[in-house]
Amino acid sequence: DVVGGVGSAQSSGGLIRVLGLVASVLPSVLLTESGCMCEERRMAVFRQHPDFLDALSDAMVPMLLDICQASMDPSVQSICISLLLTFVLCGQERPQLLRKNLDPVHLASFLASLLLTEPSTSVTLSCLLITERMLEHHYSDYLLNFVRQGVLHAVQNISERDEAKVESADVSAEKAEAATAEHEPTSASSSTGCLRKLRLEVAQRVHSKHFASASSSLELLVLQEMKDIAQEFSKDAKNALTRLRALLMA
Repeated sequence: DVVGGVGSAQSSGGLIRVLGLVASVLPSVLLTESGCMCEERRMAVFRQHPDFLDALSDAMVPMLLDICQASMDPSVQSICISLLLTFVLCGQERPQLLRKNLDPVHLASFLASLLLTEPSTSVTLSCLLITERMLEHHYSDYLLNFVRQGVLHAVQNISERDEAKVESADVSAEKAEAATAEHEPTSASSSTGCLRKLRLEVAQRVHSKHFASASSSLELLVLQEMKDIAQEFSKDAKNALTRLRALLMA
């Protein structure tokens, strides 16, 4: 039981080795000036062998959320979020793969929790990038739950900060990171500042592009879903009721 045994230092060490092995076969995630992208050479291999990505996604993606929520080890949590971002990037050309393995309500609640608590700059940035990619490629599947579960609220909080507030909110994290990297403090400080700047830019972009007009978009999505449910009642009443219940709980 991988998820059930994440509490001890020994189990955390084992988890990190397993997660590191998974990371070694996936494409590297490269940060760009506007976000991120997968390393193209390894990505081409997955395009040629989609069954391999299917198997990895089915086995790992649902488990990553559970492991991250169950573990108290920041290293385990960070690796889980990085892997989740990698799977989202790899699967953005295959929408059915992500829909199958990432339940909208569960993912929305998971992202909202991390975006509101902001455990670290890198984790927050990864969550924002995941949010952005899911809304770019699976807008109708995830928007409603992202709003209802608090992702919109969290992104709005981050996007409205000015530079002074960003520096004030991150002063403790910056001191800790600088202390850890005393052998090259200038490089560490510069890297941290770049991550904070990119985090703010991504949050502002997500809010303005996907959430600024969320009210009207949500109304259209809800109306379309209700129309589809009404049409399905005569064919499959049980499934229609399930969809209606999910819509009301979203």
